[in-house]
Amino acid sequence: MVNHDFHKKTELALLIGQRMQRLYTLIPFLLLTTIGCTQALASPIDTLMKQVRALERRPGSRDRDTALACVLDSCARYWIMSGQPTKATKPLRRFEALCQQYVWPWGEALLLYRKGQYEGALGNTTQAKAYFLQAIPRLKQVSNIHTMLLAYVQMGVADIDRDWADTTGMRNVIRYLREGIAISVKHPNRWSYASLNFRLSRAYMQLNDYSQALFYLNESWQESQHNGYIEMPFANCLHFAVCYTHLNDEARRQSMWKQCQSFLPKLTVQERYQYYWFSADMHRYRKEYARMVADGQQYLRYAHVYGSPSKRLQAHRILFDAYKHLNQPADALAQLEAINQLEDSTRLQRSTVQLAELQLRYDTRLQQEKLDQLTIEKQQIEEQLLVGGLVVLGLLMAFVLFTNYRLRQKNRAISAAHLQGQTLERQRVAADLHDNLGTTLSSLQWTLSALNKQNLTTDERNLYQTLTQRLDQAYNDVRLLAHNLMPIQLTKTGLAGALKTFVEQINRNNAVRFVLTLPPDLPRFEARTEFEVYSICLELCTNILKHAQASEARITLILSDNQLNLTVTDNGVGLTDKMSEGRGLQNIRARAEGLGGTWQISSEPGQGVTHQVTVPVRMLARAETHI
Repeated sequence: MVNHDFHKKTELALLIGQRMQRLYTLIPFLLLTTIGCTQALASPIDTLMKQVRALERRPGSRDRDTALACVLDSCARYWIMSGQPTKATKPLRRFEALCQQYVWPWGEALLLYRKGQYEGALGNTTQAKAYFLQAIPRLKQVSNIHTMLLAYVQMGVADIDRDWADTTGMRNVIRYLREGIAISVKHPNRWSYASLNFRLSRAYMQLNDYSQALFYLNESWQESQHNGYIEMPFANCLHFAVCYTHLNDEARRQSMWKQCQSFLPKLTVQERYQYYWFSADMHRYRKEYARMVADGQQYLRYAHVYGSPSKRLQAHRILFDAYKHLNQPADALAQLEAINQLEDSTRLQRSTVQLAELQLRYDTRLQQEKLDQLTIEKQQIEEQLLVGGLVVLGLLMAFVLFTNYRLRQKNRAISAAHLQGQTLERQRVAADLHDNLGTTLSSLQWTLSALNKQNLTTDERNLYQTLTQRLDQAYNDVRLLAHNLMPIQLTKTGLAGALKTFVEQINRNNAVRFVLTLPPDLPRFEARTEFEVYSICLELCTNILKHAQASEARITLILSDNQLNLTVTDNGVGLTDKMSEGRGLQNIRARAEGLGGTWQISSEPGQGVTHQVTVPVRMLARAETHI
């Protein structure tokens, strides 16, 4: 058995660490209360009860109730560790009632651990193990590693401490302890590592595997020294002595046994029957049967004091074995009768324990199946929600796409109406220019031609000649302007034909020579695109005629990757500040951007101007072009 002072200190340190971890997660009010709980570990129960009464006077709330639950847990722990577990019943019941009022995973996990500790103190080993098995995964889930490792330590205690002749379930105990060690060795706070290794050494001693027992016993003591222990506790000395006895290391056995005997005056009842049990075991191994009888009698006396039938059974077995080897048949027969009586009761108890453990395994498996079923149902619900979400998202996307499609249709309709409006307006303005202004200019020409030039003086003849030339120029300009406002060729032959006609006409009456370069198979584009590109070209050529003072200009169209590039260059004087601020250039930029394209301009003084317009196009049909 483990030295209670040593392992109670270990558990106390773990609980303090666990409480300190909880301090960082609670609100300030709970912080102050928990500090009071921590201090109460070393204080009388009256201090804890004052904490309870103070909290009960506060208004009910989740923070108040969780703080009260922590203090009640400290009360229950106090009574369990002081050896009075029955007094822990009331605070545990109140703790459980508070947990049931809220969704509080941390409190629920701690309650299961404390109930396991409580049942273990009452001797209900099967129920205690059930609580520990439920507590461990929940403690892990809420990251309460300290208490989880304590649960591993506590879970195997009852199995190890009961009848040593019964090794049923000891392999399971070893498995639990190994799981705890695997977790403890990775945790920064390794307070439980020593206790887990000590319990594991006890389990191997019960299986008579003393080499393994000695290995884990050394691990436990080395970790205890690392944690600050200088003097080896009684339990460690006793177990080392037993291991050295069975491993025939007499020198070390004597040293350890001498240390064990130095503890005798201050041993508790539980520690004394441990002492006499292991002393009898060593004397049996050394064939010192008279001393074995003395140890057995002392062990039987303390077993009666402790009130444990299983320990009384062990004591009678020790005495029976000793009397048999001492050839005292009467005394051996008396011990055998006592053994038979106790075995009947312990066999029934053992069967009950085994049945309870089987029921526990069944309940655990049933709970796992329910958990798996709930997990499957949850996954199905999540999948249904996901499918429903995808359907809603699909409908929403379809609605957005349909709305966008309708908007694009409306935009196209608006653009077509706008273009149609521009076309009609241009047709009206072109007709007015041709019919009204053109007619007026023609009338003026006829009136001038009716004058008798023979009657005019030389100055009058010069004036007449100038007026005639200006009227001819104005009449041609009006005709060209009317034609360019709505060229018939743009509708009939497309952009290529309209530009060809435009260049031919402009080259007839101007000093600037325009050169047009087109692809051999330029197709037709959307009406708006052709109209805007033609208008841009017209605006640029008009600027050249008015401001460039050029002798030559070039118009180049290139179609590449659904992009139409229009380049207009001249060899004039270049771009001036007044020209760059004109309304015409602003119109060019607006037209290019309206088509989703770009316009770039570059100029050097005396080297002319280069305009480059790039717009995306959609081809409709091929059109023949003639260069």
